Amino acid sequence: MKRSSQKVVVFIAAAIVCASAIQNPVKKANAQSASLSSGSTGIEYSAHLGAAAGTMMGTPIATSPAMGGGLDLGFGVGWEQFRLELGAMGRGFGLTDTYDGQGAMMFGVHTDLRLPLEPFFPNLDLESAEPYLLGGLKGSLLFSGSQEGAMATGIGGGFRLGAGLDWRVADVSVGFRGVFSGQRYAQLVNPDVPSQLGAFSLSAYVSYHF
Repeated sequence: MKRSSQKVVVFIAAAIVCASAIQNPVKKANAQSASLSSGSTGIEYSAHLGAAAGTMMGTPIATSPAMGGGLDLGFGVGWEQFRLELGAMGRGFGLTDTYDGQGAMMFGVHTDLRLPLEPFFPNLDLESAEPYLLGGLKGSLLFSGSQEGAMATGIGGGFRLGAGLDWRVADVSVGFRGVFSGQRYAQLVNPDVPSQLGAFSLSAYVSYHF
């Protein structure tokens, strides 16, 4: 009886060892697949619509600050550490001094790299708030307005630098950002006149995340 009991114990121990050896690779495979799954679903998309107000100044369009505003549209693709945004904007400015007009309109596109600040400051406890920095490139077409109508004044490209703050609830967020942009234009009216433009805008926007 003792020998038979010993054989049963040995058999049970061997069965446990084999089951454990088989189960461990399964657990590792499941963990790897879960990691891949979480990585693939870690991409987040968003779209936003915003209103902006700001000022611009530059030769030869506005030799003193010109106030104006407009709309912003954008689409974003985000990961945990950064987000890429592609946007379009339209602005209208009232000019008090200009070489050939009474106002200006600007239409452009831009692409930005957005870096949230919270991962760099792990001690921050911001809950649903997300401060960030952004920087990118832009291109736009500028129209000057006069009593005879609007005409294309220049086309060019430049840079964007800014910072902002988002408050998010579920799939919707409300945000504010300030952006400075500098741009150099190729003059379409007078190619011999150099044109450089600086603009600063404050915008409020609503984003939907999906």
